[in-house]
Amino acid sequence: MYRSDLFDKHFTRDNENSVPEPDINLKQSGNDVPIGGLGHDFSYIQIGTSSSPATFTIKNLGTDDLNITNILLTADDPDFTVDLSSTVFTIPPSGITTFYVTFTPQGYGRYRNLVINSNDPNVSLYNLRLEGDLE
Repeated sequence: MYRSDLFDKHFTRDNENSVPEPDINLKQSGNDVPIGGLGHDFSYIQIGTSSSPATFTIKNLGTDDLNITNILLTADDPDFTVDLSSTVFTIPPSGITTFYVTFTPQGYGRYRNLVINSNDPNVSLYNLRLEGDLE
């Protein structure tokens, strides 16, 4: 018996019995955004002006399509704007998509939670915090 035959007989390869599934990964400026963590701090912005858009990248680390059902703020707030104009909502394995958030303060400093719903079986609800202050 060859050594490879012995290996195949006694060990199961990790990917032989795996079920294809999506796996969401979120980055902002190249850094991982932890679930429930700070997604972006817009810092101090003058009232009546807008920040530069913060770019968020969603990558599918899984082996099946990642379907994003929505990306939204947890409360209606004119201070934060989410731009989904270039966002793809079905992301193939190893694929990416982007969305942008802009902060335009109307009053006091703010924070908002942003939620991403998807078909990731481990993280179907990905939430993060956005913050901004008045200068």
